[in-house]
Amino acid sequence: MHTLIRMLARLVLVIVCGLVSALFFSYEKGSPFGMNIATFKSRYFWLGAVTGLIFIFADYRFAHLFLLS
Repeated sequence: MHTLIRMLARLVLVIVCGLVSALFFSYEKGSPFGMNIATFKSRYFWLGAVTGLIFIFADYRFAHLFLLS
């Protein structure tokens, strides 16, 4: 159960990072931001999602490093 909650939290982190990135770049470009399929297809959403994955990977590496210490 704990693993399922952690996986769900990681998925939420990736989606939120993607949405924040899409929101930021939509304001920068002056285009409207909406919760629709076009937002999820945007390259800015995926840029934020990759950033979220990097956060998750970095957290995993730090936790592994501290376990070895």
